[in-house]
Amino acid sequence: MFKLKKGEILLFFAVLLFVFFIGRTNNFISAAESDEIAIYPAHWDSNEPLTQSWFIYNLNPGDYKIDEVQLVNLSDNRVTIDIYPVDALTTKEGAFALRNREEPKQDVGAWIKLLFSEITLEPRESRALPFSISVPKDVEVGDHTGGLVVEKKIAEESPSDQQFGMKIVTRVGVRMYVRALGEINESLSIEKFFTKLTNQGRWFVLELKNLGNVRLAPEGSIAIKDIFQRNVASLTIEKSGEVFPKKSVTREILLSKKLILGRFVALATLNYADKQIISSPLVFWIIPWWVIVILVLIALIIIYLILRKYLKKRTKERGQDIKWQSK
Repeated sequence: MFKLKKGEILLFFAVLLFVFFIGRTNNFISAAESDEIAIYPAHWDSNEPLTQSWFIYNLNPGDYKIDEVQLVNLSDNRVTIDIYPVDALTTKEGAFALRNREEPKQDVGAWIKLLFSEITLEPRESRALPFSISVPKDVEVGDHTGGLVVEKKIAEESPSDQQFGMKIVTRVGVRMYVRALGEINESLSIEKFFTKLTNQGRWFVLELKNLGNVRLAPEGSIAIKDIFQRNVASLTIEKSGEVFPKKSVTREILLSKKLILGRFVALATLNYADKQIISSPLVFWIIPWWVIVILVLIALIIIYLILRKYLKKRTKERGQDIKWQSK
């Protein structure tokens, strides 16, 4: 009879677990999910992998579209959830975020209509929920953002929760990009470029503004040269986050290489949408504390020598005056 060794048995089960994990990951790899709830597009375009995670539409002003969002109860309990549309924003660093339920809806969040605002899912149940999106006829051409958010309904607050102000809400969302078709303008500007020192080291800060009407994801580099025009360092500006139309973001890049002493010039180059912009030269000095101490000591010595020479001269002149008066 065929027998497996202990090591082979462990390997066999490890492979089974791996296959099981991969299978589960592929099922929900695109889902925005918590421990209990998942939400993601019910239908996606095989030519655009991102549509597994996000709703991405190219629509004309005045267009009307019907689609479905997939809701999944990942838990073994029956859950009731609220679902609602919201507008989106970017953080100061360019990260995508969905606004809160209570905030006014002026963009995509105002265009979405849901068939239901509340739904109950049985344990492990998955259900597609239809919704419509209506683009205003007078909408500004370009990119608009929002999303759909699901929030688990909670039971009435207990007296202890009310006393301590505790309220834990499970909230997950799926982002939605709507491009209103028309004349596209892709334009980015570098509003500020400066350097700052922190406990971590020297940072280079770029404040970028999207002057166009579509979202942009710039990337590039910062080249640093010394007083002899030699390249002494190069920093990568990664494509992290996006800049929404008419919005600004801040990118901070840490200089990992230690520059010893001297005058340096930094130049930032950014690429976006087959275009490129270059910053104005940023001049900065690096003077270590020990150099400052030496310079201060030299200055004190020079001042001392000047004062000594001056006092010696004054003493000599006074001596001559006394000698002349005694005659």
